[in-house]
Amino acid sequence: MFVWYVDNLIGAHAPPPDAAWLAPPTRAIWVAPLLKELILHVVQLGMLDVDDLGHARIEGLLLDLLADAQTVPFQLPLPTDPRARAFADRILADPGAEAALAALAKAAGASLRTLQRLFLAQTSLSLEAWRGRARMQQAVVSLSNGAPVTEAALDAGYQSASAFIAAFQKAFGVTPARWRSG
Repeated sequence: MFVWYVDNLIGAHAPPPDAAWLAPPTRAIWVAPLLKELILHVVQLGMLDVDDLGHARIEGLLLDLLADAQTVPFQLPLPTDPRARAFADRILADPGAEAALAALAKAAGASLRTLQRLFLAQTSLSLEAWRGRARMQQAVVSLSNGAPVTEAALDAGYQSASAFIAAFQKAFGVTPARWRSG
């Protein structure tokens, strides 16, 4: 399966701003094989010409498929507190780093417990769940770039491929190999 980020569509034929599927403004979706091929076809065409009836049909189909696409749990909200943000930035810089959470918290200028409270209040995710999502995002990037599963596991901070595969399957419902094969 492929993941694609969908931004608000802007243009003459964009859906109305109150369309339910536009919230939040950017979302990660599962890209089904048909949608993938349609996106690749549109990329080959270049800019769609709305005066061309064939292009208009493609645009309509693309919008319908995007509207029906399933959002994946990929959102990674960032905390606003400077200490929590410093902690988040360190994790994002190297999601697979071996540093203990307490050491990262201290480097950010707060206790681990303080950061745990801040993350939950400001991102609606526990600090540990937030870090897990950051690691999964790193794993998806690695897999998308062609890395073997073991390498993606190490990049994301997992000690073993089997632990990574189990976590990936729990997060996305498929194994990394199945995800990559789409």
